Amino acid sequence: MADFFALTCPNCGGKLQITNDIERFSCGHCGVEHIVKRGGGIVSIAPIVNGIKRMQTGIDKTAAELSLVRLAKEIEDLKLQKETLLKKYRSKAITVSKLFVISFMTDLIKKKDGGKPLSIWTPDKNWYICRDRFSSLTSGDIEYIFREGINNAIKPGHQNYESVQEFLADLRYLLTNIQRTQEIETEINKLKQLVQS
Repeated sequence: MADFFALTCPNCGGKLQITNDIERFSCGHCGVEHIVKRGGGIVSIAPIVNGIKRMQTGIDKTAAELSLVRLAKEIEDLKLQKETLLKKYRSKAITVSKLFVISFMTDLIKKKDGGKPLSIWTPDKNWYICRDRFSSLTSGDIEYIFREGINNAIKPGHQNYESVQEFLADLRYLLTNIQRTQEIETEINKLKQLVQS
């Protein structure tokens, strides 16, 4: 058996001479570290970085799988919290000022949803329509309410002003909940792609 093997560096193409006792070395031409593989009468070399990349990919996939479990739990908690908040806010809306809630929800239905103005303007009929639409609020809806619908807000000095301000603060909290849910859903999709690759 020869004292050395003549091989080519897979990184730079430089000529290498590998002795029988070497298991790991750096290319004298480019400095890339290699590992010597022997088996079946064949001697080859592979950059160590490839092994590290495969190991890192495995670690990344495992971490992604663990993150998916954690995020799935977090998103379920957020959705449950959102449902609880919506029920609380619907009942609070009745005590705050039904007409105030109807005014900004009607604005949302007419302008953002492109719906027709409600033909029969009775507080009870409009309340049920607005209440149902309130149950499906999105982050875009809440942002619209703060950007456009607040023009209908009750002004300082009104008997329900403080209650309305509290209700709007609740809406901001709901917006935070919805936005966090959307962020997690985006993160989950990225992690699923990593796990499947």
